[in-house]
Formats: sequence, structure tokens, C-alpha cells
Amino acid sequence: MISLIAGVFFLVILTVLTIILLPKYTTLPGVDGSDNNSSENITSPIKQANSIADQVNLKSIETSLQIFFSEYGHYPNSLDELKSQGSLNEEINIANYSYQVCDSSAVEVVVFSTGGELGVNLNNGVSQQTSSQNCY
Repeated sequence: MISLIAGVFFLVILTVLTIILLPKYTTLPGVDGSDNNSSENITSPIKQANSIADQVNLKSIETSLQIFFSEYGHYPNSLDELKSQGSLNEEINIANYSYQVCDSSAVEVVVFSTGGELGVNLNNGVSQQTSSQNCY
């Protein structure tokens, strides 16, 4: 009797999962190799996730730079300097970001995501988003 109940329960769970999951995967390439726009359906969420990760990392870099500026009165010469002091999350790959000190007193910098169109200009502790990789 218990095995019959377990078998019915298993079939119900399997049916529910099939109903929920099957529509998500019906746009995958067919057996005949037809595309059905599936590559866009698969890569679009990945691109979106990467874009969000870039935004979060850039904000983290911006915050670390603002803290550095408030402590020292100038920005670091490089993101390496910021990271070596432990001021920047170790998970952030700084190779994915360009960093430019705009003046000799290091009170203005530009940080830009090399993989996207995201950037921030920091000037005397004040930041603003930018689409230009150059100093103002």
C-alpha cells in the first residue's frame, strides 16, 4: 500500500514538474537543427546577468574610491593600489575596468567597464555616471 502511494506521489510530482518546466525549454533548437531564435533566448539572460554584475562591481569600485578619497584627500594611482590595500572586494576582476587619473593632484578619476558602456567620473568625492572614457 505504501509503495502504491509513493508511486502515485512520484507521478504527481513528475507531472507537475513537466507542466512547469516544459514550456521553458520548448524554444530550444529542434532535433532537426532548426534554430527557432533559441540562441537569443539563451544568451539574452546571460548578457543581462553580466550587465547587472558590471553595474554592481562598478558601484562597489565607486564606493571604495569615495572612501579612499575621504581618507587621503586624493584618489589612488590605480585600481591595483586600491585592491592591494584591501579596500576593494577581492572578487572583482579589475582587468575588466579601465581607470584613468585625470589630473596631477589625483582629485578626478574616470572608471569604465571595458565590457560595456558603463562608466563613472569622480571629482573631489562627487560621482556621476558617464558614457565617456575620457576625463571632462
